Amino acid sequence: MFILSNKTLLLSKLGCNFIKINKSLKIRKKLKLVIKLYKN
Repeated sequence: MFILSNKTLLLSKLGCNFIKINKSLKIRKKLKLVIKLYKN
């Protein structure tokens, strides 16, 4: 049981990190689009 809960904790931490990275990548893409629009 302890090993299983440990794994789920690790997975939830990895999931949170993945979501944060995904959000930052989306924000970067949006910023790039905004910069392109301003340059035009």
